[in-house]
Amino acid sequence: LGSRNLPLDVKRDAVLRERMESQLSLSLAIPVADERVRLATECLSNLCDLRSRVEEWEDCPRWEFEVGLLALFSCDLVTTEEVHAAIKRKGAGIKILFTKEQKRVDKENGEIMWTGDGEALVDAEGIKMRIKMRDDRITSVTVKEFRKLRERPDLLIEVFRRLNSGADKSGSMLVDCVAWFR
Repeated sequence: LGSRNLPLDVKRDAVLRERMESQLSLSLAIPVADERVRLATECLSNLCDLRSRVEEWEDCPRWEFEVGLLALFSCDLVTTEEVHAAIKRKGAGIKILFTKEQKRVDKENGEIMWTGDGEALVDAEGIKMRIKMRDDRITSVTVKEFRKLRERPDLLIEVFRRLNSGADKSGSMLVDCVAWFR
């Protein structure tokens, strides 16, 4: 937790936040939906007690920032517009514009499959990409600022995950923490 010279309350807050984030991660893995929701809601509420304003989360890494905004949003401390404004200020959002749509196929076992050629323009935290897809695969990624992307492999993985989990591959969507947890 850093230096031993930190004030006791700062150390305590950091330990509490770390413990609650761990509990939140674990609660999302619990198979019983009601218990998972109860634990997640309790953890988010506790996070709001630690940091109750958007500005207090803006210096955090993207994942913590999104969890913090989710906590504030779930406790009704911020509106959707305030969340979008904070994401825009931080540049933490992933915006996807599908320029060539794919066809959705619902399988009998409940899985969703995509067919045909597709293309999307992506702005992931200021890194712009053109992604081409065929069926359920990403076939190519074109990036102007490869150096920035090379420094952030986690961001590319997150873009791929969000592209593959999308319920709709047409039009435009702003993918952020509010959209994920509704």
